[in-house]
Amino acid sequence: MSINNDEIKGENDKNEIKEIKEIKDDSEEKEQEKNEIKEVKEIIVDDEEEENEQKKNKIEDESKKDEPYFKDEIKKVYKIDSTPLFKEISIIKTKAKVNPPNRCYLTAEYSQKNNSIICIGGSEDNCNQYNKITEYDISKNFWNIWKSDNQLGFELSGHTSNLVVLNKEEKIFVFGGYDNWKHEFTAQSYLINIKEKNYEKINYNSNNELPMPRTYHSSNYDIKNNSVYIYGGTDMNIYHCKGDNFQALWKFNLIEKIWNKIDLEQKLPDGPPRGHTSILINDKLYIFGGTILFRKFINNMYIIFIKEKKIEKIDYNEESFKKGVIPPPMAFHSAALIDENKFLIHGGLNKSYNAMNTCYIYYINEKKFDKILIPLIPKLFGHKIVINSDINKLYIIGGMDNFKYFGDEKLIYQIEKDEDNLINENDGEYKFFPMLNILEIFLNKKDEKEKLEGDTTTPEGDTREPEGDTTTPEGDTKTEENKINIKKSNKRKRWKKLFYVNIN
Repeated sequence: MSINNDEIKGENDKNEIKEIKEIKDDSEEKEQEKNEIKEVKEIIVDDEEEENEQKKNKIEDESKKDEPYFKDEIKKVYKIDSTPLFKEISIIKTKAKVNPPNRCYLTAEYSQKNNSIICIGGSEDNCNQYNKITEYDISKNFWNIWKSDNQLGFELSGHTSNLVVLNKEEKIFVFGGYDNWKHEFTAQSYLINIKEKNYEKINYNSNNELPMPRTYHSSNYDIKNNSVYIYGGTDMNIYHCKGDNFQALWKFNLIEKIWNKIDLEQKLPDGPPRGHTSILINDKLYIFGGTILFRKFINNMYIIFIKEKKIEKIDYNEESFKKGVIPPPMAFHSAALIDENKFLIHGGLNKSYNAMNTCYIYYINEKKFDKILIPLIPKLFGHKIVINSDINKLYIIGGMDNFKYFGDEKLIYQIEKDEDNLINENDGEYKFFPMLNILEIFLNKKDEKEKLEGDTTTPEGDTREPEGDTTTPEGDTKTEENKINIKKSNKRKRWKKLFYVNIN
């Protein structure tokens, strides 16, 4: 049987076309695989670059977090990593034509209208009372000493003051204290007019019983009722301190200028404390620490229920307090309300009469204390904490360390071992003079989330993968759409670094 040459030729052509097609298909498949590998490599490279960038930034952050940020040698800002509540601390070198003297047992109030801190009285060196009012302008970083036709002549220490609002104007209510020149305690009240920079004595419009003269008491302003509450204190007579006048809670109506005595159901056997702090929250007065019988330091906390007219001691044996750290006995510390659920307690003298620099936070709803570290704060007592709640900052003003004035004795604050790298240019030391150096601490807002829109990263400095990341395990095959999503998810946005360094 013969074979047609045309048929053989046609069959060869078909095989040749088939081979060419197979080669082409194989080439296209390889090209496709090559493109896929290239795309995956791009994703890996992007991710590696991102991780390398993050590692680089983290190393830079680690190297810089303990370095101060300078602004014309006026302000040194340190970032705080020890607690989520506090963000950074600034040491501000203040300016003034005449520097205000360092002193303790002063009072200080923040004026929102003036953006300033107004300091009243206090005890200078040799126990002399300071009889001028000084005002620190925060925006200008400058101290002013008030001058007026109505000479500011009262010389007090151990008094109390409260910023009040009367007729839509900010004023400062001052009560009690000790005048070393006159060698007497007082129950006199003053109303300081911030706008006019003068003051007036308040004449009590009442025939009712009045609070006895005292010092080292506490006071709180109730804006809802335009009233001030006074509690505790001493007049150096133990029998007076145990008596009804000191055991009572006193309420002064700023409009009617009338004192009302609120007799509390429970009487404290040793009388109320002095050198304590008190915080008013929703018709409850939280009293902490102080001394009784003039020498015994306590760490008791009481709650005065104003409407019920009773006082109760908080039981530290409750299970909730075991979760935190209960502060030791202390007096002449300072306290400030952070928000409706917590307040801060700082410094004071311990039972050995040594000044402290520890901070405690009391959580009202949780019923517990936490001890926290704020670097660079010196040991102080007789100082004042002032809070500006609008911008979440607190300021520490004045104070003493172990009965020696910083400025007068030129003492050097020895920082803790874990803070050595913060001030290495001074061999672990730095000089701090209250009034001339003001501590400004930036608080984090409640549940603060300072992240960029659409960011799913964890808080600043944390480089963990965001929750719900869709990155796939190695070797898993994905469609083009999934690969694009992977690539997008790996392009993570970074948190902003926030440093407050500007001075107007």
